[in-house]
Amino acid sequence: MSKRSRRKYRSHIRIGEQFIAHPVALLKSEAWRSLKLAELRILHRLEIEHANHGGRQNGNLPCTRSDFERHGVRRKSITKIIDKLVRLGMLRVTVKGRMAYADLRTPSRYRLTYLPTYDENGAAVPPTHEWRRLEKQKARGDLTPGARGDLTPTKVEKPGAICTPMPGAICTPLSRSRVDGRGLGGAEVLSPVPSVPPSSAWGEASVPPPVSQPSEPITIGSSSVVAFPGRRVS
Repeated sequence: MSKRSRRKYRSHIRIGEQFIAHPVALLKSEAWRSLKLAELRILHRLEIEHANHGGRQNGNLPCTRSDFERHGVRRKSITKIIDKLVRLGMLRVTVKGRMAYADLRTPSRYRLTYLPTYDENGAAVPPTHEWRRLEKQKARGDLTPGARGDLTPTKVEKPGAICTPMPGAICTPLSRSRVDGRGLGGAEVLSPVPSVPPSSAWGEASVPPPVSQPSEPITIGSSSVVAFPGRRVS
């Protein structure tokens, strides 16, 4: 293909608006394929912020929780999602924000590791690609196929029941909302359950207590009354 036809071909595939370039290696990586919808929305919102600043403020991208929430992310899940993206090496928090107080507002600022940055002199700095470490661990055999290594947080087990119940009592764990409202775990002691008397040393089954047998009928006047031992006849 000649240079003229090549230039003509390139002129027809130009994108007439802003776009974000994702490397194919990133799209094929374990880190990217493990992302959920809410985690992708966090990255997409930061990419929009990156485009709003002309693509030259990566590392200084301000974004508040309200911005993420308006983009479709639950407010309670934002902190957890950002922590995971940092562990995966796709995101870095350059400035830790604070809660707004009156006119004092300090939003957190972020850097996308798969996009270039610019230094103080305006020179472009290549992207750091911290997400490649997972691929390197997998290539060395440190990770089994489909594993996430130490990038996925381990689940914290809830504390079980800790108590010293009375003999025959049942000890069950409490829910987080039933212990002083603090979620500290604990136990609940229920009423004792009647147990079967143990068998004798010779293996003989225990004999239940005898049932009271009625005595002979007593004739009072013209009617007969059956009396049980230990009961008062009126």
